[in-house]
Amino acid sequence: DSIGGGICQVATTFYNTCLLLELNVISRKNHSMSVTYVPLGRDATIFPESGLDLVVENSTSHALYLEAYTSGGNLVINFYGVDDRPANRTIQYRTVTVSEGPAPGVQNTEDMSLKPGTVIMDQDMHTPSVEELYKDVYVDGQLTESVFIHRDSYRGCVGIRRYGPAIDAAGNHYNINDQGYAVGADGTLYRLNPDGTFLDLPPANQAEEDAKKESEESKSDSESTESSAEESSSESESETAAE
Repeated sequence: DSIGGGICQVATTFYNTCLLLELNVISRKNHSMSVTYVPLGRDATIFPESGLDLVVENSTSHALYLEAYTSGGNLVINFYGVDDRPANRTIQYRTVTVSEGPAPGVQNTEDMSLKPGTVIMDQDMHTPSVEELYKDVYVDGQLTESVFIHRDSYRGCVGIRRYGPAIDAAGNHYNINDQGYAVGADGTLYRLNPDGTFLDLPPANQAEEDAKKESEESKSDSESTESSAEESSSESESETAAE
């Protein structure tokens, strides 16, 4: 998601495997900010220098063999042992959002060293939130209990984005907003092509253009209907006169 990471994805994968096995987790800490590779409340971070560690106890009645390897860019962690949990019992984990703060937004900075239309996200935006993790236990497919696991707090962080200069064919200079659109002097938004050129239709006007087109089509259909009605009425009057 941003600078750092790597070992925490290993810790997170290991932690989620332990959750599925329902092993006793002695020590675990979530990241200070949200991550995107697992649901909120199911991440784990380790940082030896600060004492952060992930400690799990083998709470089964048998020895466990741990296997970890990478394959095609994926990390795989397997536990081998004896699963003596009832066959008709299954579990599912779910995250409940307790509270969520406002999105901090994105800080945009023009970088004249970049080509027009180039956008580089130096830091992703993170929305602050408080999450709770629960384990739902099912027996024969029926929910029997929901067990509270833990509560995590994630802090927010402003996104940082750099973009190349947005200059149209006439040499006019545009700022870029949080959504990555070029903003004209009158507030009109323009979408940028990868090469920095401008699309003809501003996205902000799309709804207005669609509504206008729909209105014109509706008006055209209405006029066509009225014309057909007048022709039908005229034919009816002509037939009556002939009789």
